[in-house]
Amino acid sequence: MSRPAPSLLVVTYHYVRDPDEVRYPGIYPVSMERFSEDIDRLGEECGFVTPQEAELFLRGEAEFDGPRILIAFDDGLDDQWRAARQVLDPRGVKASFFVASRPHADRRALLVNKLQYLRSISPPARFRKKFLDKLPPEALLLAEHPAFRKKAASVYVHDNEPDACMKYLANFSLGAEVTERIVDHMLALEGIYEGALCAGLYMNADRLRRLHRSGHMVGCHGHSHRPLGSMIKPERDREVATSLETLSGILGKRPGWISFPYGRGDAMPRDAERLCNDFGFRVGMSLHPGWNWPNGCSTGSSVPRPTWRLRKSLDRNRQLT
Repeated sequence: MSRPAPSLLVVTYHYVRDPDEVRYPGIYPVSMERFSEDIDRLGEECGFVTPQEAELFLRGEAEFDGPRILIAFDDGLDDQWRAARQVLDPRGVKASFFVASRPHADRRALLVNKLQYLRSISPPARFRKKFLDKLPPEALLLAEHPAFRKKAASVYVHDNEPDACMKYLANFSLGAEVTERIVDHMLALEGIYEGALCAGLYMNADRLRRLHRSGHMVGCHGHSHRPLGSMIKPERDREVATSLETLSGILGKRPGWISFPYGRGDAMPRDAERLCNDFGFRVGMSLHPGWNWPNGCSTGSSVPRPTWRLRKSLDRNRQLT
């Protein structure tokens, strides 16, 4: 990718932990050492901006003298708290942390993370068989259709075709309730208690407040991490409203940025501009790659968006389950 100037690149992380602790593909972590090396290298090449500086640049109210980097994290994982404390804070780097609210409001882990965890402790072929064996015949037939396979591959660009199709079934086609019943049953068979999994996976409210008070930004990532593009408008609005209410209660401030779960393809809401305007989001992020320019343009889109800004970002560690 070429590096224009002045411009902004958002680099997104999810899990930051020792890859040797992960037995099978399911999560794709970046080690703390690698994360530290990334930050040093990116800082030398481009330099970092705070979320506040990034927003002013995107609105055309501030200028950079060259390309800049904004670090972002999705899902609100506890890994990210350690990354902030051990790597970002000592270097004075301020990041955006996009948090899904269900672990805080309902004390329930996100389906996306439960799927990732199960896949990380199971051989891939074994996991696929166990999951697919629980599906109705019509779902299995759907997964064989060329158009379905093409669409799955367009969303899960880092996965092989069998895994992409399985993940698209789980997150888009079956419906959240059906998929969650299957996944919860598989967790129970492994002897995994969701409450303990939830407590170990996510930052608690105190850590979110401490990030916010130390100059990092905490933004919205939906309530349940379900793809907003798969919902009808009332359901989509409830998902966002619940997230905002929960995070506002924790932070004492209403988040002004949103990162759309899954961030590309059918996961993106078709009324993203309306949604951002209605809920007061000043910046909205996708996971489409590209450099960002002022006034809502990016290398991935030539159409200015003056009221909401669909930001393009580079997904650093492939976490798109």
